[in-house]
Formats: sequence, C-alpha cells, structure tokens
Amino acid sequence: MEAMESKRDQSERGYAPLTGKGSLANLQIQRALKSAKMGDPDSFEIVVAKCNGIFASYISRFHPTPQSQDLLQECYLQIWRSLSSYDDRLDPLPWLMTIVHRCCINGYRSKSKGAHIQIHEDHLGQNDLNHESTIELDELIDTLSIEKRSVLLLVSVIGLTYEEASSVLDCPVGTIKSRMYAARRELLSAISQSSASKTLGDVAR
Repeated sequence: MEAMESKRDQSERGYAPLTGKGSLANLQIQRALKSAKMGDPDSFEIVVAKCNGIFASYISRFHPTPQSQDLLQECYLQIWRSLSSYDDRLDPLPWLMTIVHRCCINGYRSKSKGAHIQIHEDHLGQNDLNHESTIELDELIDTLSIEKRSVLLLVSVIGLTYEEASSVLDCPVGTIKSRMYAARRELLSAISQSSASKTLGDVAR
C-alpha cells in the first residue's frame, strides 16, 4: 500500500475533506454567500473559487462522465438561483452540498465507471488498515448503491458529519450511520477478497 499523503497533498488532489466548520475557508464562503445573496456578483465568484475543488471532487466520484464539467456549471447555476433560501447564520457547506447532491442525482444516468476514492482508517476502523496507509478503490466504488455511495462521499471525501449528511440526504441520522456501516462492510469484504486472490496468484506462480 502507498504511504499516506499529507493533508495538503490530499486536498490538492481532491481526496481529503477540504473545509471544516469554523475554518477560515468556511467563514469566507459564508460571508461571500451572504453578500451574493444581497446581489453582489463578485462575491459569488469567491464562492466559486473556494468551492470548485470540493464540488468537482464530489461530482467526479458520484458521476464520473465527460459531462462532469457541465454538471459542475449546473450546480453553480442552481446555487445562484437558490441564494434567497440560504440562511447566512448557518454553516454553508451542508446547504451547498444539498444542491450539488441533487444536481448529481438529476444528472445520474448509468452506472459510474472509473471512480477513484481514498478511505482513511478513521472511516474503516483502526484495525482494518495498516497505520498511515490509504486504500485506492478504483473499481470497488462501483459496487456500492447510490445511497451508500452518497453517504461515503459526503462523510469521507467532503468531510461532513453524520448530522450534516443527514440534512443533505434528507434522511435520519440512524439511516446515514447504517448506510455508512454497510458501505464499510461491503468495501472491506471486497478488499479482503481482492487480497486473497492476489495471495493465491502469487503462490501459484
């Protein structure tokens, strides 16, 4: 397994959670959305600049097609049209991701291929992975249902809490946790089978 990348490297490549509640970036997005809501188009450009990596990362994994860039632009259009509903007293990321997720659902037409995601040990369990390692899941992500994939991406890639993911997906926190657990078990099972197959292949040589 490859050594775990630094958080900076992960963020640049779009794998790690890119913002967090109370972070400088989140506060900047919050202020920019508030100004954009009041009619300032320049502030919306700040939102685009701050969120582009987050949205592109989510879209490319949820809906990895040549039309991903078009879907990204549709997300910004829907966000602009929905500014009047934004409550600037709240953390902006769950509100933004609700719109992005809906755009992804609307744009989803067929089973995605070639998705790439890295799940860190705090999401799979401390005993499931070697310390300071990550797992690349190029094909295994395709085996998850849309419901499980959505939870996995929102929690593991975007960095939302279970409560925030619950708000985005409009379902109970308990459902979010059960889907995350099911996704985790399915991925670990697939990883174990893959490792076993590789071991048998090495022995047969």
